[in-house]
Amino acid sequence: MAVLMQSLREAFYVSRQLRVSTRLFTTSQYLLHGSPSTKVEDGKLTVLGTTYKTDEWTNATPRILSLVGRDLHMNPNHPIGILRSLIENRFQGLGYTMYGDLQPNVTVAENFDVLGFPKDHVGRSKSDTYYLNKDNLLRTHTSAHEHECFLTCQTPGYFICGDVYRRDEIDRTHYPVFHQMEGARVWKRDDFASQEELLAQIQKDIDAIPKTDLIVEDVGYDPVENPKQDFMSEIEVDLVSQHLKRTIELLVDAVFNEAKKAAKLAGSTEEYLNEPLRVRWVEAYFPWTAPSWEIEVWWKGEWLECCGCGDVRKLVLDNSNLDNSIAWAFGIGLDRIAMLLFGIPDIRLFWSLDKRFISQFKENQISIFKPYSKYPGSQRDISFWLPKTEDGNLVKLHENDLMEIVRENAGDLVESVKLTDEFVHPKTGKHSQTYRINYQSMDRNITNDEVNVMNDKTREELVEKFGVQLHEEYKNEKIHFWEDPMQLYGFDYTPFLKVAMSEPLVDTVDNGSVVTGHYELIEFDLNTVKIEDLAFERKFKLKATRDDKIHALLAWFDCSFPSDKPENVVTFSTGAHAPYTHWKQTVFYLDQVLDVKKGEEITGSLASRPNEFNNRELDIELRWNFPASGEEDSRRQSGKYNYFLR
Repeated sequence: MAVLMQSLREAFYVSRQLRVSTRLFTTSQYLLHGSPSTKVEDGKLTVLGTTYKTDEWTNATPRILSLVGRDLHMNPNHPIGILRSLIENRFQGLGYTMYGDLQPNVTVAENFDVLGFPKDHVGRSKSDTYYLNKDNLLRTHTSAHEHECFLTCQTPGYFICGDVYRRDEIDRTHYPVFHQMEGARVWKRDDFASQEELLAQIQKDIDAIPKTDLIVEDVGYDPVENPKQDFMSEIEVDLVSQHLKRTIELLVDAVFNEAKKAAKLAGSTEEYLNEPLRVRWVEAYFPWTAPSWEIEVWWKGEWLECCGCGDVRKLVLDNSNLDNSIAWAFGIGLDRIAMLLFGIPDIRLFWSLDKRFISQFKENQISIFKPYSKYPGSQRDISFWLPKTEDGNLVKLHENDLMEIVRENAGDLVESVKLTDEFVHPKTGKHSQTYRINYQSMDRNITNDEVNVMNDKTREELVEKFGVQLHEEYKNEKIHFWEDPMQLYGFDYTPFLKVAMSEPLVDTVDNGSVVTGHYELIEFDLNTVKIEDLAFERKFKLKATRDDKIHALLAWFDCSFPSDKPENVVTFSTGAHAPYTHWKQTVFYLDQVLDVKKGEEITGSLASRPNEFNNRELDIELRWNFPASGEEDSRRQSGKYNYFLR
């Protein structure tokens, strides 16, 4: 408790603790716009007319199922649908069948097994994939239909476009449902009288591909890291790969040159619009092709990853009764490309039903999105300790599992979720994580009450499903413990609560819990300090750095050992933001909860004096005033509390 006595300089921070609030309303009516043929019942899921019995693998949530059947790629007046049509139109007459209505509920075999995914591939995990049950899922890629199309397609090639589903992070470029286009081309050796005839046909098909003005940096394949397959000859690999690359280059040319035209029509004079398109090929790896490549496009000063592709593996062909055939395949994500081409800043907008968004786009036209408003957002932090097993082993929380809880409770009202702080308590070994959630609607203002409801629900589910200990539970454990007769064998120990509050806690605090700037309170010279110097009163002012709840003030000291030579000065901090030392922080819990918003200020004063019976102990009076902003009288708080440091 000698923190204040020996401190050279005192600083105050605010430590935030969250609370569980009463749910005032539901946001589900705003969030869910699903297919009427997709529904959830006890023990059963019905997806597009097919009913599945749920089991321990089922993790497709009502929120995700509500998006099945929206079919944005089939809407000719939607950016995704416009991009799909632009690509497909470019390949009309070149021997391809276009598929756009293949349903996203597929089997595990179709999505993984037939494509040669290893049994331990991360893509198979429940943390990455939405399962309907152990045998069925929502496709994670359009390649799930490659086997079916190889079997049934009556043309040499095909294009598939569809919505795909993956559990993923939350930010402006990631969404659990996005859109891919899959393409393939097959040459069946049995259709040709000789190898020479086969090779001549492939060359003829290459020559039939329209030429482009692209500047291309090509690359071959590494025989060790990116080898060809034994069942294909060198010349077959060369010709099939040429056809593949010229096809993808035609796709890129069609899409990005159309985007340039749209930008010019919108009045843009950027220099890149008058430069020829540049692309480069880089080697890659995919489970169902070998050798494999990606094409990158030089766009607005940086290389943009655009498309993955390669020569189809023999296993995939054999599984599709094409055991004496050679082929290529590609896959491309449409959403991020559409964001670039249409100037759309947030992937959530694709799912908006707001007419101000929908009315801006017309069939067969790339037009630059005109923002209609930028609504303010609101941040919340959730800090917790990860649980441990009975043996003391850490139970890790997969980030995607947390993302899914947030997404299910907030839907499209969550803009991003990021892990902002992580540390291990040096004494207890407890593992702490802090996630920052940004709530923001693309279509309207959202209230503080709405955000609190969504955030509190997320916190409750994290405790219920994964056994984490929220940081505010630490206060309950240390302070409100005395209010619970079940913990105290039925005896009334509530008088102890005041004593528990008045003695500050000394502990290591997670920096993610700190939500204001700091304020230098007082400075002492340890060479000259006297007992009477410890009797002082100082004012402070703290500004909130985010919207949050404040349960406590936090104090620590920084120490400096001066020198005549600047390079010899030694300093260190014992604050939450600094590397751990054996010194901890001092936590002054308040008897109020302050509901602050970013930029608001808390003023107050701290008065310290040596105890009259023992001058090694300090009596402290802490006063605070929080006027809040605007006319929200309910948030205005002021108070004082007396503490003793023993």
